[in-house]
Amino acid sequence: MKKIFMILSIVSSLFMTGCSNTNVNNVLDTISNGIEIGINNVSDFISKLATSKPAQLLLKVPNSQYFEVDSYKLKLTYFDGKGIEAKLEGNVYNKTNSTLTFVVDFPIYDLSGNVVDKGYIKDGIYGGRVDSFYGYYSQYHLNRDLRINAEQVRTRVYLNGKLIANTHPQPVKPTTTKKATAEPKQQPIVENSTSPKPRQTRQSISK
Repeated sequence: MKKIFMILSIVSSLFMTGCSNTNVNNVLDTISNGIEIGINNVSDFISKLATSKPAQLLLKVPNSQYFEVDSYKLKLTYFDGKGIEAKLEGNVYNKTNSTLTFVVDFPIYDLSGNVVDKGYIKDGIYGGRVDSFYGYYSQYHLNRDLRINAEQVRTRVYLNGKLIANTHPQPVKPTTTKKATAEPKQQPIVENSTSPKPRQTRQSISK
């Protein structure tokens, strides 16, 4: 709606200032092309959601002098018409003597391109060791097919409460076609299993 008002204001100001027909036509063509590109981008995004069902998403790796990350990804399990599971995997070498806190969040889409939930995973990595990530998100209560976009999976890393790495310095902006008319009540998000598998030290990253 704000975009429509902005477009109308631009067009109105052009006529009020007495721009030539050529200038007005050029501006209108530019606005029209921009709208068309935006519609095509949304259409492509929705089409990708419907047709793409990857078993895993390779994630953007956070960079810092305090740690190294290897084989960083989300393993996905789909439940058609019901929900999705996302499991965080990878190895990390914590070079500090303190615990590093990894916080991963991402928008959850339905096949219409609407954001219907927000995934959240949190994991602590002890200091001075190579360890494996363990944490997952699950959503089964929306009774619809769900998808996650790899480009919008953000990772933040904290050391003693201070942010030291961020894969998305700017806020992640979900791509939506419209607001969900009936926003479902969010269910509690699982952070690590109640009966987690024992951590296995993996030396895939050289110190």
